[in-house]
Amino acid sequence: ESADVLVMNGLGMERFLEGSPYLKRRDLEVIIASEVVEPIPLEFGRERHEQACAEDEGLPNPHAWVSPAEAARMTRHIGARLAEIDSEYKAKYRANAEKYAATLDSLAVRLAERLKGARNRRIVTFHEAFDYLARDLNLQVVAVVEPDPGVEPSAGKMTELIARIRDSKPAAIFAEPQYSDRLARMLSEETGVPFYVLDPASSGADDPLSYVRVMINNAIVLQQALIKELNP
Repeated sequence: ESADVLVMNGLGMERFLEGSPYLKRRDLEVIIASEVVEPIPLEFGRERHEQACAEDEGLPNPHAWVSPAEAARMTRHIGARLAEIDSEYKAKYRANAEKYAATLDSLAVRLAERLKGARNRRIVTFHEAFDYLARDLNLQVVAVVEPDPGVEPSAGKMTELIARIRDSKPAAIFAEPQYSDRLARMLSEETGVPFYVLDPASSGADDPLSYVRVMINNAIVLQQALIKELNP
């Protein structure tokens, strides 16, 4: 409550803060990191989100940070805004932001290079967390196991999922380490499509390089899943 600056993801991620008296403080500077992101609309969870948020327009997917390229843009934006707010240290804010953003840009390039030989770029994700990364890498998300996080699909929805996966013939099904892999494993057994684990970096160590390590591992997993072999 005593903070001078609040950095928010935006794109509806912090909906729980709406109406908070804390956000109405006149002396609080709010930075919306995703202001520089070209939003992707939610797709598989669209019906649920329309019911819950009928007043919204666009229904954007909030998971922009899962793309290193978008994370780099967001980092530079945060640095620029901090430089405006606390101008005494503007050079340091900008330099630090640029240093980290350059690391993320390099990571985005490495991800793309690892998948150059991938032919089947159709995938199934556990949640709608990887749409921005999929856009960067020209991947097609053909199905989502759990559009509503924490709410398992019904038996009928599972039957529909199995049929969709069989019809679309994706290269892989991806679980997430923050959740049980039981459903992904079940779908894999029913369809013959292998499953792997991709991390949306929604949790982890409080360490500046934690995100980078997660994304490097994601790059290895994606290469294993889509190319079936590791480059030396």
